[in-house]
Amino acid sequence: MQPSRQDESLQAVATCSFFTLCRHAFVAPSGMSFHGNHPSPRLNIRAATLCLAAMVAGLAPNARAGTPAHEDTYRAAMRALTEGRESDAREALNRLRTKTLDSPGAWLDLAILHCSLGDRDVAEQLFSEIEKKFSPPDAILEIIALQRATQCRTIAIGSQIRLQVSRGYESNANQGVRNPNFSIGSGTNRVDLTVLPDFLPAPDHYSGVYLDHRRSHTPNSNYESFIRFRGRDYDTLSHLDTNSFITGIEKSWITEDWPVKGTAAVGVTTLAGKPYVYQTQLQINTLIPNLAQNNWSMVAGGGVTHLHYPRFDSADGHIFESWTGFRNRSKIFDWQINAGVMHDNPVRNRPGGHRNGLFGGFSIKSALSSKAEVEIAWQRQRWLSEKAQSPGLINQRRNQETEIFSAAASFPVTKNSFLIAEIQSIKNKENISIFEYRSRSIQLGWQYRI
Repeated sequence: MQPSRQDESLQAVATCSFFTLCRHAFVAPSGMSFHGNHPSPRLNIRAATLCLAAMVAGLAPNARAGTPAHEDTYRAAMRALTEGRESDAREALNRLRTKTLDSPGAWLDLAILHCSLGDRDVAEQLFSEIEKKFSPPDAILEIIALQRATQCRTIAIGSQIRLQVSRGYESNANQGVRNPNFSIGSGTNRVDLTVLPDFLPAPDHYSGVYLDHRRSHTPNSNYESFIRFRGRDYDTLSHLDTNSFITGIEKSWITEDWPVKGTAAVGVTTLAGKPYVYQTQLQINTLIPNLAQNNWSMVAGGGVTHLHYPRFDSADGHIFESWTGFRNRSKIFDWQINAGVMHDNPVRNRPGGHRNGLFGGFSIKSALSSKAEVEIAWQRQRWLSEKAQSPGLINQRRNQETEIFSAAASFPVTKNSFLIAEIQSIKNKENISIFEYRSRSIQLGWQYRI
C-alpha cells in the first residue's frame, strides 16, 4: 500500500523533529530541574525554533499548499520567537489558530511553538487534535510524548553580571589647565593673568569599582533591565572622588520588519560624596533591515538627555542627539563606526547659551583566543557655543574639541575571571585656554563575569 500524502507530511516532520529536536532542544542533564527522582528536561527555545525552521523546508510540498497567508503568519511567529519577542510570537500564533489548518505539519508546528512559549493548555489541545484527526505514526507520537514530558516549561530568565576592581594612575585627575597663562578683556582693558596652583594638572593614583548587571525579561514583555555603577577613589585628591549610578530598561519590538529598541534610564553622579548631576535619558534605535547582509549592519537612532546640576543649576540643560552607525563582523575583527549631531539647549541663562555639536568615532575588537580579546576605540566630538562666553571678559564663542583614545585587553584567568589592562588618552582642545587640558591614564583590573 502506498503511503498517503498525509503520512508523507508527518514523516517529513518526524525526520527533522525526532533526530534534531530531540538532540538539541533540551538542555544537558546539568541544566535539568529534578522533581523527586525523575528529571524534567527544559525546552531550549532557540534550538527548537531552529529545528522548526528546518521542518518548514522539509515538509512535503503538499503539506502547506494553498496557504500563503498562513505561511506568512507562521514565519512571522518563527522570526519573533528566534529574536526573543515572545509576546509578538504568541500574538501571531493566536492569529494562525483562528484560520483553517488542514496540514498536519502546521498543527504540529503550532503545538511545539506554543509549548516552547509555555502555553501548556493550548499545546495540549493541539497535540490531542493531532492524535484524533490525523492518526499520526509512532515517530510523531514519540515527539508529542517528549514535548509533554517538558510540561512546556521555558528556560529561566537570563541574567548577566560583570564586577571589576581596578588600580590605576591618572596624569591629570583634576583636569588642570594646559596653559597657566590667560587674559581677559581686550584692547586697553586687557589683563594678563595666571591660574592658581590648584588649577594646574595634578596626577594621582586611584582605585576603581565597576558593576554591570543586565537581566532579560523577554518571556514576559520583551524588555531588559540594567544597572551600572562606577566608582573611583583617589589616594590624595579625595575631593575628586566620583561615583555614578544609572538604571533603566530596554524594550524591543518590530515595526514593519524594522527591529526597534527603546531605552529609558535615570542616574546620578556624586563628587566627594555629594550629588553633582542628575540625569534622565530616553533613546531609540532601529536596525535598517535592507542593509543587514554580508556581515554588515546599519543602525540609526536618536535620544534626549536632561541634566540637572543641584549646586549650580545655571548649567542645567537638554541634550538632543541623532546618530547613525555601521558595523561589520568577521571571524577576525568586529568593528564599527558612528557619527551624529547634537544640540544642547540650556534651561536657564547659561554662559555661552545654546551649543551645537558633532561627534564620530570607531572601535575595533579582535579575539586573541576563545576568551582573550583586544579592543581599540577612538572618539571625537565638537561643541560650538551660540554666544560669547562672558561678554566684556571673554568675548569668544567657546569652541571645544575633545578626542578620546582608548585600548583594552582582556585575558582569562579562570572560567569566569579575567585580567583587564586599559589605557586612555584625552585631549580637550579649546580656543579659550583656561578650559584646555590633557590627561592620560593606565589601569589594571580583575573582572568577574557570570
